[in-house]
Parts: sequence; C-alpha cells; structure tokens
Amino acid sequence: MVRIKKIALLFAILLAVTSCDWLRSKLGMATSDEIEALKREQERVDAQKRHNDSIAKALEDSLAHVAAMELSEQSTIISSTHGTKRFHVIIGSFKNDSNTQRMLSRLKKAEYTPVLINFKNGFGVVSICSFDNVTDAFNEKNRFLNSEKEFVPEDIWVYDMNQRLHTN
Repeated sequence: MVRIKKIALLFAILLAVTSCDWLRSKLGMATSDEIEALKREQERVDAQKRHNDSIAKALEDSLAHVAAMELSEQSTIISSTHGTKRFHVIIGSFKNDSNTQRMLSRLKKAEYTPVLINFKNGFGVVSICSFDNVTDAFNEKNRFLNSEKEFVPEDIWVYDMNQRLHTN
C-alpha cells in the first residue's frame, strides 16, 4: 500500500511539474506561452515558404512558357493545311514540352531545320526532314543512323502524314 502511495505521489509531482508554467519557468523549461509563440512563428515561416515557392513556380512556369513561345515561333508546326511532304523522319517523340523544346534547340544548334508535329495523344514529335517518297525517307533515316553525328538517337522512325495521328 505504501508503494502505491509513493507511486501516486510521484505521478502527481511529475504531472504538476510538466503542466505548471511557473514551475516550468523556474526549471528553465519552455512555458505554454513560449511554446505557442514558437508554433505561431513556425506557421508564419511555413506560410512565407509556401508563398515564396508559389512565386518561384509561377516565375518558372512563365519563363518556360516564354521560352516555348520563342522556340515555337522559330519552329514550323505542321498542320494538314500546310501542304507538307508526306513522309517525315522522326528523331524524337516527347510528352513533356520542355523535352521537345530542348530537342528542337539542340537540332537548330546542329544546323538542322526541325519541324514539330503535335500528335492527338499529346505527344510532340520532332522531324528532321520530310519526303514525298517513302524510300527516300527510309534512306535518309538509315543515312542519319549510320552518320558520325555527335548525337544519333537509336529510335528514329518514319511517320506517314496519311495516318492522321497529328492535330490540325
């Protein structure tokens, strides 16, 4: 019985020490007001970080949009009304627009005249040349694959505009 009383007394003292602000301040521990102030400061810092992150994301998106607009103005975008050649040698197919733009700029630096073809499924494909004859298109594809160019993707293919996979 004495043991239970000692344990209960010890528990009551422990509870009083951890919950009493006056006692906590005397022991050098943070009081409930200080803890609340720290929480408010952390919430303010988190809100400021979210605000800064949203501004940075908006700036990044707007810069990417401007770069894409500049690049797309320089690139030819195929539509069925342009009367282009039927067979295109495709050097890349991308779902992410930034990857498409990176490929277009890389080809322009290599002195190609790339053409962007937007597909209905959301992919953008990059053509390096086009032909009226399928044999010429495949010959150019093979010539490019066997060339000593700095970069030659292995998945080059020929797209027939009559498949109508592209948007208008």
